[in-house]
Amino acid sequence: MIIYADITFINNFLMTVAILWTIAKIMEISFSWKKLISGGLAANIYLFLSLIMYSQKSGPVIFLQVILNLFSAYIIVKISFPGLNNKGYLKLVFYLYLVSFITIGTTISLIYLSGGSSLTVTVQRLIIGIIILLIIANFGWKIFRRYKAPEEFLLPLTIQFRNKSIHLTGLLDTGNSLTDPVTHLPVVVVDQERLLDLFSDQLREELLNPENDYIDLLQLLSEKRIPEKLRLLPFSDLGRENGILIGFRPDFIEIGYREKNIRRKNSIIAISKRKLDYDDEYQALIHPQLL
Repeated sequence: MIIYADITFINNFLMTVAILWTIAKIMEISFSWKKLISGGLAANIYLFLSLIMYSQKSGPVIFLQVILNLFSAYIIVKISFPGLNNKGYLKLVFYLYLVSFITIGTTISLIYLSGGSSLTVTVQRLIIGIIILLIIANFGWKIFRRYKAPEEFLLPLTIQFRNKSIHLTGLLDTGNSLTDPVTHLPVVVVDQERLLDLFSDQLREELLNPENDYIDLLQLLSEKRIPEKLRLLPFSDLGRENGILIGFRPDFIEIGYREKNIRRKNSIIAISKRKLDYDDEYQALIHPQLL
């Protein structure tokens, strides 16, 4: 078999950089092109060592090649995305193999159907592979989200209002586009019963009164001079258009996301009288813009 060394290394470098870029897009990780290029160069060093070992057919050498492959994958993602913890790097290695297998398998299948010389096939692989990666990068979040553990979307949430705070679990709701029509701030929808501890006795009493709709409630707040300032939030829901929620602006919210605590002062909390999850796995719907 003839191996064109220069084309092989160029192809390997470009495909590795493209795969790393695709992973960054899927996992929503900030990246630097310099780091991705460094990762591509590290992949070429692995390829060079692998070709040297390829001529040796003994069992121990094959075993060492497998170990070298796993170690190299870890080094490549560590160079490309510095600053993560070991759990994050292991997850990146998983996606590196998964995206590579999808891309290589699809590319080889298409090349097998078309045929061609080894040089033509190498160029075709590169072009087809990059096209496949572009598709995965743009639509991969929707595809891979189905296979992500549901708990990855369940995030710890803290809400502070008037020096009182509550702690609950929020669901990262990628379909949540609700914003305050006046300030255009993103809205977090929260179960009413979990918010009651933040409010005065007067407001709790009015909220729990089944005879009060939201319009009446705002009028009562004004007449009784209840200190909490609430606002109306129009929304559309499944099977329901022109709905109304009431909301308030907290001092801040804090979201635990990827081992970081993200604090946001510019957000609105919407009060939902309808329970969001009857299994109580989460008590809030988090607007993705807050992350």
